[in-house]
Amino acid sequence: MFGLSSFVFTDFGPKFTIYDETCFEKRKFFIKKIEKSENGLVEIEWNKKRSPNIRNYVLFKEIKGMTEINYNERNKKIFKIKPKSDTEFYIGNTLNYHDYISGGYIEETVPPKDISYESFLNNLEEPFSNDDYVNHKKKFIFLVFKAIMEFYDKKERLPLPYRESDYEEIKLITKNIISGINYDNSKSFEKGEIIFDENIIRNICFTCSAETVFITSFIGGIICQEIIKTTGKFIPINQIKIFDFLQYSTIIPESSKNSKNNKVKTKYSDLVYIFGEEVVEKIRKLNIFLAGAGAVGCELLKNLSLLGISNSVLVIDDDNIEISNLNRQFLFHEEHKGLSKAKIACESAKVFNSDLKCNYINKRISPENKDIFNKEYFNNVDFVLGAIDSKQGNYYLVKQCELFEKIFIKGGTKGTKGKVETFIPNITCSFNDLNLGVEEEEEKSPSCTRRDFPGKIEDCLDNARDIFDEYFNVSIIDILNILNDKNDINNERLKLEIKSSMNKFNFIKQILYFIKFNGKDLDEELIKFGFKEFYKLFTEDIKTIYKLHPLNDTEESKNSTVEVRVRTSSRKGDDSASSKEKSEEASH
Repeated sequence: MFGLSSFVFTDFGPKFTIYDETCFEKRKFFIKKIEKSENGLVEIEWNKKRSPNIRNYVLFKEIKGMTEINYNERNKKIFKIKPKSDTEFYIGNTLNYHDYISGGYIEETVPPKDISYESFLNNLEEPFSNDDYVNHKKKFIFLVFKAIMEFYDKKERLPLPYRESDYEEIKLITKNIISGINYDNSKSFEKGEIIFDENIIRNICFTCSAETVFITSFIGGIICQEIIKTTGKFIPINQIKIFDFLQYSTIIPESSKNSKNNKVKTKYSDLVYIFGEEVVEKIRKLNIFLAGAGAVGCELLKNLSLLGISNSVLVIDDDNIEISNLNRQFLFHEEHKGLSKAKIACESAKVFNSDLKCNYINKRISPENKDIFNKEYFNNVDFVLGAIDSKQGNYYLVKQCELFEKIFIKGGTKGTKGKVETFIPNITCSFNDLNLGVEEEEEKSPSCTRRDFPGKIEDCLDNARDIFDEYFNVSIIDILNILNDKNDINNERLKLEIKSSMNKFNFIKQILYFIKFNGKDLDEELIKFGFKEFYKLFTEDIKTIYKLHPLNDTEESKNSTVEVRVRTSSRKGDDSASSKEKSEEASH
């Protein structure tokens, strides 16, 4: 990475197999019958009016009888189909297979594709031999990169910011590299297409030793995607990909970026080298409204922190942290479970940079909070960053930005896909006018569904799944790891569990107690434990929610009483004599 320009190189070996180029939604169809014949007729179950339009390639699973066609790790056989009707198709000769008995389904797929990769050294000589879509500017930038690498090999450092002697040397090396190209044998360069541009060399040379948070985040995201592609999903970058954002530096005079004040090294020196002191100060004095503290919101807040926003960043999110958030919302940790996302995000972001001035509001972005998001508030905002997945929230936020004429930048992700849009009042179409992201089907719950405030039955199902996973998957795996440890480090493992989560430690400790239990009344102990966990989920947790979020946030609601009654029966079944009733009152 060289300042505002960089490249990514991938090498997946001489033979790499891509099993799924696009990762489209693979539909499944239950099988009605499979004929044992030369053509191999297959019929699927289908009771809808429209045609299923099955894709050209399928694989079979869970077939009984004709097991030879089942797809598994040993037999990765896929079939190209020849349609006969909407629900029938041929897969070829099946005479050598056993008779089909019952069951099974087909799944749409794509044929695997083998790709060969060259080494980095080979790509230095022929970087674009397999890529016909690289323009002459990108090719020239790559040659400048080669010159910088050669410079680094000699000096063991990158060119220093605004040092003319380094620039002159890089320019000379670049000329020598271009003059040494054998155009007759080159697969990457054609004679006359390389345009020597001193401004590009100067821009890259003067800023290549500077690192900026937005470029490092962008390139880091690209690299993470390439790592995922090692699984055989998606198409990797074709060896070398050039990225440049040089246009954002050329609009600023060099004199403002190379002033006497820049001689003193500070945490913002790299930004000053690229954009100049005046621009950096303007950035740091911005008032920013960040809507949402989820996956995108965490990344944005981290970047704002490293930019040193010292005026004001206001984060708003009414959600609380769940364990399922932790794999992508890196500002949160296990000990933050149940706490406000907005609050913890602000606290964690300040760790990156103590200069950050960050406040939070634990409220929902909606008309019901219009007394907060009013004209007085928006008058103090420079622009709005949207990182929420609620259509209703985005709709309301855009309306407010249009009303008070504020720039709205919206970003979002869905799986491996992402998008960002900028809406400028009175200049561009608004988010609501374009109706972006609207699907025909009913809006699905966001991936980080709020356990505390489920609004739909799907939310409740997701909550139940997460709780089940915590009890019967994650913790059980941890227990097995502890029991299978042969190095006598169990105590150290348990200490780590205590540090990360006392609740998790207590749960694992309880399960280990049951495993080693020698008494006669194990069933009774298990029932007590089950009741204790039930009481926690459906009584104690509810009381906690009422405490954190009083009804309507009014003084009247704070003095209200919530009564939870749980009735249990003894194992002998005598309800009248041995039933117990617990009544808990929580005053707020």
